[in-house]
Amino acid sequence: MSTKSRSAGPGTADMARMAVGSSAEIPQILHALDQGTVMIKFFRKRKVPERRVFCLKTDTFEILQYPMGRGKHTLCEESIDIREIKEVRDGIGSKDFERQPEELRKLDQFCCYVIYYGAEFKLKTLSVAALCRDECDAWLKALRHITHPANFSSHIMTQRWLHKEFRLLDTNNSGTINANDLRKFLTKINNRTFLSRFRQVFQDFDYTKSGTIGLEEFVNMYHMLIYVKSVGEKFYPYCLDKTNITFPELLNFLREQQKDKRMEEPGYAATLVRDFIRSSNRVRDTRQPSLTLPEFVCFLFSKRNSVFNEEHSVVYQDMDRPLCHYWMASSHNTSVSPNNPHPRCLFQIMPTLLVSPKE
Repeated sequence: MSTKSRSAGPGTADMARMAVGSSAEIPQILHALDQGTVMIKFFRKRKVPERRVFCLKTDTFEILQYPMGRGKHTLCEESIDIREIKEVRDGIGSKDFERQPEELRKLDQFCCYVIYYGAEFKLKTLSVAALCRDECDAWLKALRHITHPANFSSHIMTQRWLHKEFRLLDTNNSGTINANDLRKFLTKINNRTFLSRFRQVFQDFDYTKSGTIGLEEFVNMYHMLIYVKSVGEKFYPYCLDKTNITFPELLNFLREQQKDKRMEEPGYAATLVRDFIRSSNRVRDTRQPSLTLPEFVCFLFSKRNSVFNEEHSVVYQDMDRPLCHYWMASSHNTSVSPNNPHPRCLFQIMPTLLVSPKE
């Protein structure tokens, strides 16, 4: 059972349910679902579905589940990592629903949906029924928005991971951590370089000299810890002040060193850098975009600087021909039966893999 606790009572879920609606915008919906809404959860083994409070936490990228009516600081029963969500389907297409036909008849089937998630070949399911259609539509809209590939850039995922780790360290919900908490974190990520002098590192970011640091200082400290100065020094020839790389310097590097022809397009480079800055949650005037040297190194290794043409991330070829007209590449274990110490190759798995997910 998770040690996370709710800071709001059951009334918050009711208010959040009132705030979501089919006409609400994504930011409003995400804010409402962060507070929590009540839905009916169907189980594969239990006979009777139960009501739960579900919260969509965008800062830690989780769906948290709480029991009903257990007090103000109820512990989280279960959590789902949004990174493991493979598909979200509206309707009653799961075994959880199929095994509860009597209970299902009492509900509006247009309020039901299923989340398929997991890190293994055999996925888990979360089958729920919202209390109204607007609430169901809001959850579907939010889940499909948040599972979009654009939300899985390395910078966004790092930020969410740091938020999650900070919350785990902040056991008393004070919004701060101390030096001992930092030591636990460094031990967890196996950073032996700074573990021997963690107190000095902590004091460098304890600007108020209170013996505690907040989330912003924690994030800045992490980026300082992982930055390898020797790597940044290799780019000194392209950075005049050895600290910040200006937009003209960045443009020159991308043109001359990376031979990126897209840099000739008006505004392409500026848009690329602005999007990188915004996706990293960095507060800065983006009219004249520039990057610090550590940010520049991160940018070079980010998805936004990938050689892959993003226009080809969606199917653009003719897919109406017979299956034998196409070349299919797969890993060696694509058609191997899962959860088996001596797996067998099953040709029946291939049609399942080739069917596009339902939108």
